Amino acid sequence: MKYQISNDSVMIVLDGEPHTLTKGQANYTAVRVGVLAGNEAAVRANLTVGKTIVQWADGEFAVVDGNIHYKGDAMPGVINKRILQMVTKGENPRPLMRFWERLDENPSYRSVEQLYDFLMKHPGIPFTDDGSILFYKGVRADFRDSYSGKFDNSPGQHLKMRRNRVSDDPAVPCHFGFHVGSRQYASRFAGGGVTVICKVDPKDVVCVPNDCSQQKVRVCEYEVLGVDNGGLMSDTVMNSDVTVPKPVTVETDPQTGEPPVNPNEPLVTETPVVAKVTPKPTHTDGSKLDEGETVPKGQDEAAAIVLPLTGTAWDHLNDMDSLQLMEQSLMSLRRYGRHNCLVIGASKHAGGKAWLVPAICKARGYADSTNPK
Repeated sequence: MKYQISNDSVMIVLDGEPHTLTKGQANYTAVRVGVLAGNEAAVRANLTVGKTIVQWADGEFAVVDGNIHYKGDAMPGVINKRILQMVTKGENPRPLMRFWERLDENPSYRSVEQLYDFLMKHPGIPFTDDGSILFYKGVRADFRDSYSGKFDNSPGQHLKMRRNRVSDDPAVPCHFGFHVGSRQYASRFAGGGVTVICKVDPKDVVCVPNDCSQQKVRVCEYEVLGVDNGGLMSDTVMNSDVTVPKPVTVETDPQTGEPPVNPNEPLVTETPVVAKVTPKPTHTDGSKLDEGETVPKGQDEAAAIVLPLTGTAWDHLNDMDSLQLMEQSLMSLRRYGRHNCLVIGASKHAGGKAWLVPAICKARGYADSTNPK
């Protein structure tokens, strides 16, 4: 093997045929290393861009006319370009290929398209060696989630819920499911707390909601790897092998989509004092109360209950109008609706705030405080 090498190019003569490569070509680094090592086999194996990529593109991957295909389909141009860039720098592109394999296992077409767009928009979201993705999540100082305080996000925890319990509607911003996202998104929820790094399998991504400039992702399962060090992670690949406690999987209640609750550990520090008032289940004529209705009609008016009740830990919500109520957490609204307003179904109705706030206002007897009856 004859060759001539400079800082920016390498010329090789193999089998009487000259080949010239210049810095910037995807196979330049691999050929240059092979030439300097005197490894003719390595030089021949990387003589073209296609041959270089074939070194990494095993399994269902193939190179056709310089483009990478997976299971016979061409990969998106941006992914193809990123792989070529990694090969050019001498980096191992297999994590990106493993990511594409895992994403192919995601059962939702919409989830695949949304996740692809998310990764193209936000920096500092790297892939791991096995093709998983690392996201950020803001939690409280005690590592409990900032929304309900029921999920432990300490390093080593592995949390999951059934996929069909996670909302896949991108038009609904806050709904059932675990939320992770970009560092900018996570920092909004870490005020006074910490930001943790979460590992997510692409097949477990359910939805990318439209709110927050599409900076968050709803998933059905993730593993907490550790605490954010204060800066953005790599845009390409990051080793996720960290020493953490043995993972503990937290299954959720199949009926409510919430984790099991230890009866010896109440969800709130205050124990609400519920007024001893028993509403009549029906009107005196035998007709049932409408859903959300707590004040009997007609001849029952003399025995009507005056709402909202007082004497609970959620009395401070009594004077809030509908807009102010929408700013409260869903868990607080459920308890307030149940204990102060006696709203039927407040603790389990699947409609979220959109159903619950109007039901609370109806029980209190008016649409909101700015428009009293």
